[in-house]
Amino acid sequence: MMRQARSILIAEDDDSIRELTELTLKLSGYDVLPCRDGMEALEHLKQAPPDLILSDVVMPRVDGFELLRTVRRSPRWNTLPFVLMSARVENTDQRMGMSMGADDYLTKPFKAEDLLRTVELRLERAELLREITQSHQHFLSRVLPHELRTPLTGIIGYAELMVQLAQKSETLSPAALADYGRNIGKSGMQLLRLAEDFSLWAEYELAAECGKCGEQPKWTATTLSGVELSRQFRQCAHECGRNPDLEMQIAGGCVTLPVPGVERVLRHLVENAFYFSQPGAKVWVEARPTDIGYSFTVTDRGRGMTPEQIQRIGLLRQFDRDTYEQQGMGLGLALASRLSELSGGELRVEPNVDAPGIRVEFKLPLALDWNKDRLPMAAIQGTETD
Repeated sequence: MMRQARSILIAEDDDSIRELTELTLKLSGYDVLPCRDGMEALEHLKQAPPDLILSDVVMPRVDGFELLRTVRRSPRWNTLPFVLMSARVENTDQRMGMSMGADDYLTKPFKAEDLLRTVELRLERAELLREITQSHQHFLSRVLPHELRTPLTGIIGYAELMVQLAQKSETLSPAALADYGRNIGKSGMQLLRLAEDFSLWAEYELAAECGKCGEQPKWTATTLSGVELSRQFRQCAHECGRNPDLEMQIAGGCVTLPVPGVERVLRHLVENAFYFSQPGAKVWVEARPTDIGYSFTVTDRGRGMTPEQIQRIGLLRQFDRDTYEQQGMGLGLALASRLSELSGGELRVEPNVDAPGIRVEFKLPLALDWNKDRLPMAAIQGTETD
């Protein structure tokens, strides 16, 4: 199905500039709504909001700053991309526009390619923000309630059974009591992990927002023990009933990061490999320090991901959840993506060349003064192959 042309509203009192800008955009496939000033632009907005607003600053009746202020105050329009245009080159005007919520600033006269590049960039950014919003809404309305309800149903169910037995003056056998306890504990642990994952995601998002405001994070050296990582990955395989499928070669190292939780993120990547592959399919995990950073790689033989899904890893979502009915919030790759951004690391997700499944490579910066001879022996002696 052909995509509908995106619409651009132009508010410009200079007829020649408005007409030239309109022609340039139309020739590139955009629908254009030309307006002679901010007042006319507001009337158009009430009828049908565009995909982007281009506005001059100095105009009669309602100027560009007032138009911008009105747009940003409106719940209907406040997410619309807004680009100011002005012949003024003073930094004070640009700073005022940006502080009021403008997305970009074009200085007149501008070249056609600069106009088109700015428009396309801001439309792409707006589309990404819409996807993120939709992803978060889906997460809060469907995924999170389901993940909370599943373990809570188990806990409540066992509690009701115990109350019913007590009301009948009946008791449980030691074996049944142990079974009840194990299942309640399993459900409680599931809730605890969910809360910890969500807390970690919130911390990463806060760190990202602080970075946008220029706030410098506190970088901390974290020692990764090969022994401890190996233990956690074996536990992942055991919980998934996949002990024979795990193969790994793990070496310790020391990384410098602006946020905590790296061990939890690495565990998520291994869990994902088990969740999205069938029993009997091998999962290979390798971790080691290199000359340029700490390298962590997980390879599975599961159903893999499409290129479109790989491009959207940073979003808070699960792919094909309804089709495959997998559990979990889909936070593993999203957390890894955000951690790589915050730390200046790298996350690469690629389909296997000659087999089903994917290969996830996660690189993090080593501590500047890292020296394996100074690490605890357990961190180094964790190198092993299972």
